[in-house]
Amino acid sequence: MIPVSVRVNLPHIAENAAKATALCEQYGIEVWGVTKAVAAQPGVARAMLDGGVTALAETRLSAVSRLYESGVPGPYWLLRSPAYCEIPECVALTDGSLVSDRGALELLQAEARRTQRRHGVLVMVDMATGREGFLPEEVGSVCRMVAESSHLDLAGLGIYFEWQGEADVQAKTLVRLCDLAADIGRELQMPLSIISGGSTSIIRTQLLHDRKPADINNLRLGTAILLGIASSVGPLKIPGFHQDTFELSVELNEVKTRGRRLGLLAMGHTDADPDYLFPLDPGVKVLKAFSDHTLVDLEEADPAFRAGETLRFQLGYFALTKLMHSPWVRHEFVR
Repeated sequence: MIPVSVRVNLPHIAENAAKATALCEQYGIEVWGVTKAVAAQPGVARAMLDGGVTALAETRLSAVSRLYESGVPGPYWLLRSPAYCEIPECVALTDGSLVSDRGALELLQAEARRTQRRHGVLVMVDMATGREGFLPEEVGSVCRMVAESSHLDLAGLGIYFEWQGEADVQAKTLVRLCDLAADIGRELQMPLSIISGGSTSIIRTQLLHDRKPADINNLRLGTAILLGIASSVGPLKIPGFHQDTFELSVELNEVKTRGRRLGLLAMGHTDADPDYLFPLDPGVKVLKAFSDHTLVDLEEADPAFRAGETLRFQLGYFALTKLMHSPWVRHEFVR
């Protein structure tokens, strides 16, 4: 037996996906389901599709391959600019990429032409939003480059926001993004079909406050669907969504009294981020983690736990990611 297990409630994930797509549809926004936190687990991906997402988005091509080999239908999008060494695999496995490098575009075009395939491109824009993208003044020429390529399809523009972004800043930036997309569409005489405004942070800062996020028509959602939260800090629960989608169970290796009652769990930083473990058992508190152990305060736990018994936790995003990628964790699926 393995002392660390995660119970995955697939019907509740499907219901979260349905609620997320319904919420976004009110604002004319389609949803791509992001599977990177769960290592593209096929059952979870199918649950997202059952809930109405229109595509699956991943950051690892090996994960896309897992979906393909498991018979999970696409379309599949690579959620980042492909590394140069990944170009052949990227063109073979995915329908499109979020691209932020001219060299990658040239290689994608060459490979797509060589293999007689077509590859979609979502051009990423950097508006001081924290990560990848072309500068706004570069985007027009990049889009023209894609539009004039024989085997690339210009899908539109995308942007990334850091999860702690402020609501007003995001709202103003999204207006700028949409204005840029409109200008490029007029210049190229072809409207851009996708304006992807980011991830779950847009639900947190805009949709939950009934703000229409400019004219964006796409969001890339993982956290909202998988965990039913708009932020792992707190966590900030989305009303009406399920938060019991993933439940961690860990056996207590040791219970001792050192001024207070303490417990030692058979998992640590290598398995999960302790800041994103939320105890379900009353009175239990996470104190700190080591590489392979986690120390918990059991002084106020009711009932009093003993070694060999199990503690339960709900998860934040970074704990979920480690636990679902770990070969040392048992994954159990409720279907």
